[in-house]
Amino acid sequence: MWPVRTRVLGLPLVGHDSLVGDEARMRHRLLGVLPVVDASGPDLARSAAARAVSEMCFVPAAALDPRVTWSPVSEAEAVGTVEVLGHRHELTVRVDAEGRLLRGTMPRWASVDGGPWQLHPFGAVCAEEWTVDGVTVPRVVVGGYGAGESFHTDGAFIRLVVDAAAYR
Repeated sequence: MWPVRTRVLGLPLVGHDSLVGDEARMRHRLLGVLPVVDASGPDLARSAAARAVSEMCFVPAAALDPRVTWSPVSEAEAVGTVEVLGHRHELTVRVDAEGRLLRGTMPRWASVDGGPWQLHPFGAVCAEEWTVDGVTVPRVVVGGYGAGESFHTDGAFIRLVVDAAAYR
């Protein structure tokens, strides 16, 4: 479950994106009342599964799950591979010399700009991190679609700041 709380043209937009089992749903409402997005279906579920994989950075212990296999690319990069909902997802992560997560990239199933559902280059840059309950995770993230480094500039569709987290 991903709660959504933002503003559009200064007006509050609230809702959620969810993936429960193999069912995904997006529901967003302007002013908490006017429907803006109400979507579901297998394409959305495949995209949500990739999103869950890409967000392992917020629950680092998930990267240790035996279903995730890791392959080194270089001293700074590795690829984590995991199957979710019958699809293989490959997440490439880059860290700095101190081990801080800099970015994650992967092919993600999506309909970009109203186009057909297909795999698109997707990525996120971790601009700031923090430690909560002894777990260090990204705090400021910019993500989006695009090849090379453009996903966090030209293709950015989300800029988020995590303002609360709890780990047990």
